[in-house]
Amino acid sequence: MKYRILVVLAIAHASIASAEFTPVSLDEFEVDVEWRVAKITFVGNDAIPADDLHEAILTKKRAWYAPWRSRPVFDAVTFEADRDRILRLYESRGYYTTKIEHELIADRDNSLVNATLRITEGPAVTVRQISLPEAGTNGQGQREVRERLPLKVGDVFDEELYQRGEKFVRAYYLDKGYAHVETNRSAAVDLEADLADIEYRAESGPPTFFGDTQVVGVENVAPELVSREIRYDIGEQFSLEKLEETRARVLALELFRSVRMKPQTEGTPAQVPIVIEVEEGEPRDVRIGAGFGTGEGVRGQLQWRHRNWFGGGRQLLLSIRASQITNEADATFIQPHLFSSPVHRGIISLQVFEEDEATFTLSAIRLTPRIEHQLTQTVTANIGYRIEYGRMSSVDDPTINGIGGFRRGGVLSGPTGSLLWDTTINPLNPQGGHVAGVEILQAGELWGGKFNFWRVVFDFRKYQAIGWQTVAAMRLRLGLADAIGSIENLPLFERFYAGGERGVRGYARRRLGPLGDSDRPLGGRSLFEGSLEMRRPIWGDLGGAVFVDFGQVSLDAFDPPVSDLEYAVGGGITYSTPIGPLRLDLGIPLEPPPGDASWQIHFSIGHFF
Repeated sequence: MKYRILVVLAIAHASIASAEFTPVSLDEFEVDVEWRVAKITFVGNDAIPADDLHEAILTKKRAWYAPWRSRPVFDAVTFEADRDRILRLYESRGYYTTKIEHELIADRDNSLVNATLRITEGPAVTVRQISLPEAGTNGQGQREVRERLPLKVGDVFDEELYQRGEKFVRAYYLDKGYAHVETNRSAAVDLEADLADIEYRAESGPPTFFGDTQVVGVENVAPELVSREIRYDIGEQFSLEKLEETRARVLALELFRSVRMKPQTEGTPAQVPIVIEVEEGEPRDVRIGAGFGTGEGVRGQLQWRHRNWFGGGRQLLLSIRASQITNEADATFIQPHLFSSPVHRGIISLQVFEEDEATFTLSAIRLTPRIEHQLTQTVTANIGYRIEYGRMSSVDDPTINGIGGFRRGGVLSGPTGSLLWDTTINPLNPQGGHVAGVEILQAGELWGGKFNFWRVVFDFRKYQAIGWQTVAAMRLRLGLADAIGSIENLPLFERFYAGGERGVRGYARRRLGPLGDSDRPLGGRSLFEGSLEMRRPIWGDLGGAVFVDFGQVSLDAFDPPVSDLEYAVGGGITYSTPIGPLRLDLGIPLEPPPGDASWQIHFSIGHFF
């Protein structure tokens, strides 16, 4: 197959290279000849990317990745209409004086056409003023609306953003209790001055309040599971925010494919009834996952989940994971509405696992009950307990001497806590927002354990759209830990390690940081690492990324090694799927340890961070 594609490519290249193209006008194309598009080129399009222009027109060129396909037919009438489509696109983006000239060059022997569109964009129309309704909003309300509007004074007048602005005005009134609000918009464009004046108007209607709520669409799920997630009371002031919060909580049950909140405003009642329309999903599912990394080899996962185990929205997850490094069986039970509170969940996890690392082999069983408290829609706190028994083997003398002490095994017991602030919309492929979190563990003899230490990890991630469909992603991680008493009270498997797919790509698993005399990772008591990555779609569901990772581990406590960082660079290819992007990364370390590979490759589901 590979050779056939190469032959097709060679023939296609040779035929174009040998073609003789001559200028031609639109009225010279013979109707009895089937002309084909060889190439379409845009010149002078600074404000709108060429990809958007290609999408707007009906005349298409053949995709670069499919040279075996027939070239699209060139139609002179369609091409002439495409000029109007481009002009309309420019108008919608705020460029009303755009001019287009075209140049056609034809190869009559092969019936091929090269089309060049030369665009003179002209000045952009900018927003001079934005008028907002005064009825129902005070000065503070108008400031709130202006801050939320997608268009600001001085911005280029974009029609789509202008239309979206009306939705923001309407949302403001709905959130302030006006369920019957009617809104409209208008814009006056002064082409001589290249300025636009925008006006949004609203008829608020009378104040309204929540009425009764009806749940429809349930068949196998008790309606009470939906009703208990309602975040408003009958008689409470109508609020769009309360409706959205309710919808989010019902979706979080993971029992429904879709949830629609439908205020019943016919007849303009003062108390507005609400219909919650749901579409049930399958209560059980089985997931199979796989991945590959140069450090971990092939890995796989099999998971079974029941989202309504014995009713009440209880969840049970059973999973098995296996790789050349880790083998694990896990059972997790989730109890929603713990203590009859909508903001509390009880979670119990039991894990039996074995880790075969370069430094040690750990066999352990771990139980972690915890209570999750939803402080706000974006902030979650966890308080729990961790108790486990583990035993390590395959630890050599150079490693023990390098860290200053070692305990082979015993009971680890102590409280845990975490706080997470997450403003991202899509955790599998975030396009904006941030994630900030801290995790704390303290284990010791006070809690009946044999190990005695503390450990805290701070994590921050930021996602920002920077234009041209590109998302800048940043990650910082700081870890601190120390033994209480002698150094062997901090177990090897709780020390910090860097390098690998979830650390600094480009370095092999745990190969970034101090190494012992036997060339095994020693781990450390302080960690600092991070990443800067640019992500952008390439074509359709195919995307790409380039990144810089950095990090280091220190043997000392309270010693973040920010002045001794090592770096890796690389790139990745992604393919979007409903369960998250499939991702293939290639990382190159700038200074790999002696004898290590000069590159690392990783395949996974979901972004690295």
